[in-house]
Amino acid sequence: MRTIFLDESGYTGSDYLDKHKLLFVVASLAIEPDVAHELKQRYFGNVGSAELKHSQLMRRPNQRTMVLDFLAHLATVPHTSKIWLADKRFAAWLKVVDHIIEPFLYNQGHNLYQNGANVAMATMLLGCVPAFTSDDYTLTLLERAIGFIKTGNAENRASLVEWLERGKAAFGSSDTREVLDYMLVPLQVLRSAEYAVPPQGAADMAFGAALQLMGWWRTDIREPIHLVHDATANMARQKEIWDAITAGSLPPARSFRASSGMVLTFPIGVEKTTFARSQDHDGLQLADVLAGAIGCSFDRRLGGERADYAKAVLEHIGIGKFAVHAVIPPADISPKGMGTANLDGNEPLDYLTMQAINGRIPRPRKHTPQREK
Repeated sequence: MRTIFLDESGYTGSDYLDKHKLLFVVASLAIEPDVAHELKQRYFGNVGSAELKHSQLMRRPNQRTMVLDFLAHLATVPHTSKIWLADKRFAAWLKVVDHIIEPFLYNQGHNLYQNGANVAMATMLLGCVPAFTSDDYTLTLLERAIGFIKTGNAENRASLVEWLERGKAAFGSSDTREVLDYMLVPLQVLRSAEYAVPPQGAADMAFGAALQLMGWWRTDIREPIHLVHDATANMARQKEIWDAITAGSLPPARSFRASSGMVLTFPIGVEKTTFARSQDHDGLQLADVLAGAIGCSFDRRLGGERADYAKAVLEHIGIGKFAVHAVIPPADISPKGMGTANLDGNEPLDYLTMQAINGRIPRPRKHTPQREK
């Protein structure tokens, strides 16, 4: 059985708008516990603390050098690490597309996950909403949108609708009205539809990121997998669904490309998932170092030597020997430019839906729909 350690950096739950922590990073290392212990001793043996934390290591110049040496080593051993990262502001717009716009278009017979149209729409909203309104208006809009997606309740829906209508009235141009109507019309038309209420956990990124990473690992690893995941309350609450989706007992299926473009292979075959404290596992501590280093590289608060360190981290990650999947705004929103040509992102969703229908996966709980006041 292969062991994979997984940890996160920049996780702020459903708070996508932290102005300092711009990235959400999930780092994974496919190393056995004895190898993790040896690597910790080799690169961080002179650290006084028994538990490695990147947030602590980056405070001292000599320990920042240790981190860079560790990253240089990882670059020499392919197939040891995989990294998933997301621009949190862009990820927020993807959530708006997934849980507000897509259900409406699906009801009209459109597949928004064909050729990456969901990514293109999120990119358009990311650029056009602040351009046609203002940064302050956009910030409040996203806060209210994520609030509705997180809770699914009528009060938050009404608050979002009110803000969209206020934006159309205040900014007034035809461009403003058109771009805000992409969100406002679905909220008004699908008010009473069950699928217009996002499921519980819809605003969270951590579950989906971990699932995509493990599906990605399955393309490389044939043996059963033991995942050691840093203990977080959110993932622990969803353990029943997690174990079912990642089980090796699911029916075989060809590899799918998800709506993000990442390749997923089912069944993932995670034979065991352990939610553990990082102080008990050297591998989790090394995953924390890797995730934290990448996350800090986009921290706007850094200056001086720490800014130089962040730049050095990017140079290590950018040399092409790290497997990185980045959920970031594409420069070219054509299917070819986004790498989503001939992609139907509904395929993995359809596969998982069928497993839920057949009772192999517990269905996500829905927020109880509430009547508008």
